[in-house]
Amino acid sequence: MIGTDVLDNPVWSALAGPQAHLGLVRGRARCFPLDLSPFAALPDDDPAAWDDLAEPAAPGEVRVLADVAPPPAVSAWELVERFDRLYVPRNDPRYLRRNALVALGNSGGAEDVEVLERFAADDDELLREHAEWALARIEAGR
Repeated sequence: MIGTDVLDNPVWSALAGPQAHLGLVRGRARCFPLDLSPFAALPDDDPAAWDDLAEPAAPGEVRVLADVAPPPAVSAWELVERFDRLYVPRNDPRYLRRNALVALGNSGGAEDVEVLERFAADDDELLREHAEWALARIEAGR
């Protein structure tokens, strides 16, 4: 099960929270309209949610799935074959978290300060700097 912290599953947190009105829902899967973002999300690693995400999409539609383990009992080759429009090799959660911190700096509010403060104390310089930037923007009222 994916954690409930906003940065544990940032795309899901956005699509189930502040940006829910922007999202498209396919069963248990959610995604942004492609003219906004290529990101899609699942609430957890339940195989049924993966099936919802695998439903046929528009021709040429590519989605980026971030920070979620592949469905149980699926080999890497099966994953690539079945979800080729979703598979992003070498997906580094560090950069996804950085992007979530930027999103919080651009659209977050007082409710996000606790999470940002935790990342402002992180050992990772990249995450720390972006969390500090986001905190400064929220504190300044953008």
